[in-house]
Amino acid sequence: MATALNSDEFLLKSNELQLQWTEENVPDWGVLLYGEGYLGCSYPIENIDLDEYLSNRDDYGVSEMLLSQDSNISEERIEEIDSGADLTTHEIEMLQRSIAEDDFSGWIGHHCFDLELSDGNVCVYFEGYDIGQGGSDFEYIGTYKSREMLVKELEDKPFFALEIHN
Repeated sequence: MATALNSDEFLLKSNELQLQWTEENVPDWGVLLYGEGYLGCSYPIENIDLDEYLSNRDDYGVSEMLLSQDSNISEERIEEIDSGADLTTHEIEMLQRSIAEDDFSGWIGHHCFDLELSDGNVCVYFEGYDIGQGGSDFEYIGTYKSREMLVKELEDKPFFALEIHN
């Protein structure tokens, strides 16, 4: 259902007013974030405390975590890692990936729906946080001129996985 509001007017509103307008004018907005509204997910690696893992390598099984990502790591290198050697950039990335793979609830879902306005559509974007069997808790992030622009920005997120809808 189109509205008299145009995209420029909507985009000029603050995020708070955009969300308020959306909640008041799109009755099932939360439902629209599922199904085709789900774009994919990413993992916030900035939340990983690498120092904690590297200071407690045995407790976390850091070498096993690395081996789960690359079974071709030599025994000699594993011994060095277990003895406290600095990790290479590639090994840090593998450790982050292993941590992310084991943290099912730490992933951020990326959700949006197109909002039909008088002069076309805008893409209303939310991030979803897992709340277990209850689904997701959604946080309004902002509005994009198109879904394509949003996806282009999301592709830079760590471990971003895009969901393709046919």
